Amino acid sequence: QIEQIFYLIFMLAILNISTHFTWILIGNSLSQWMSNPVTEKILNYLFSSTLLLIAIWIVLYVH
Repeated sequence: QIEQIFYLIFMLAILNISTHFTWILIGNSLSQWMSNPVTEKILNYLFSSTLLLIAIWIVLYVH
């Protein structure tokens, strides 16, 4: 019983550490990719158009 608990704790620690490193690596890659001025402009247009579509959806379909 105790061995299973320690095994579970150990495996969860490995899972947490690996997912944190994955988040860090992907976050760094995304921040480098987003720092490009052309990419920033594309993302600005993308986000603003989706915001506009959501506003239209709210006006038309949500009472």
